This record gives sequence, structure tokens and C-alpha cells, in this order.
Amino acid sequence: MEIITGRHPGDLISELWTPNGQQMLLKDVIDQCFKPQRRNKEAEQLVATTKLAFTCLHSNPQFRPTMQQVYQALTSGRPSPLPKSYSTISLGDLIGDGHGMRG
Repeated sequence: MEIITGRHPGDLISELWTPNGQQMLLKDVIDQCFKPQRRNKEAEQLVATTKLAFTCLHSNPQFRPTMQQVYQALTSGRPSPLPKSYSTISLGDLIGDGHGMRG
């Protein structure tokens, strides 16, 4: 998460618990040195990697991916197509309902 956002992940996780935290757009929290194009492979990979990073933060270790699953996700080279425009993807879209996230 620190590489993706350019800041300590604890700061972002804390913000997620604010009233508007899950409404924050991914494009607004990623490191501003990285600007993927809308609906291209870079954006798809960024979304997939961020979603994977959030699953690694689940408070229950049984729901976190194994290192083998993380490796496969990062090396598969087949991110899912974006469900909507990259510029409209919120952090809430990536973490689902947020239950189980560390807070």
C-alpha cells in the first residue's frame, strides 16, 4: 500500500473509517507520479494490485490470501477488465463493505 499511495498505509486505513473514507477515489490516493490511462492495462493492473493489497489487510488471518495466492495474482498478467471508468473507482469499490478491515 505504501508503494501504491506514496505514504504510510496506516494513514490511508485510518481515513477509510471516516464518514467519507470509502468514497475517496483511487485516483486521488495513489502516488501522483503514476497516472494510468482510463481503461487500459496499467489501470486494470493498478486496481487489481490495490484490491489485493486490501485483502492482505483483513483483520482475520484466515481471510487473507496466502503468499502463493499473492504470487499468482501478481504474476498472472491477467487483471480483470475495469467494471467502470478508472477515474470513478472508489476505495469502497476495492474493499467491498469493509468488514474485517483493520481499524
